[in-house]
Amino acid sequence: MTFVKGQPNPKGRPSPNGLVVALARQQTESAIRTLTEIMLQGEKDSDRLAAAKAILDRAWGTAPATIELSGPQGGPIEYKNAREEFEGFITRIAERKRSQRLLPESVG
Repeated sequence: MTFVKGQPNPKGRPSPNGLVVALARQQTESAIRTLTEIMLQGEKDSDRLAAAKAILDRAWGTAPATIELSGPQGGPIEYKNAREEFEGFITRIAERKRSQRLLPESVG
């Protein structure tokens, strides 16, 4: 079955072939040696850095992405009037859609 852009893909990415995975894993030691050689003797800084990062990521995992949310001057986030602000937001969207004739007058 051919994938058509925009269609749902309920099964997601296909599972890797077990044989291919097994063969690739047999090359782990050689791949690490190659990465180490590039890291230590690569001609370009970018190559050495990429090899070092690849080794560290495989050894320790990638660093978790963190996001810090804060209010003004790093203080707590305040939710004063959150309901009113949300309702106003929805009203503005409905008005915009009505003006574009994308929403009937009777809705919203």
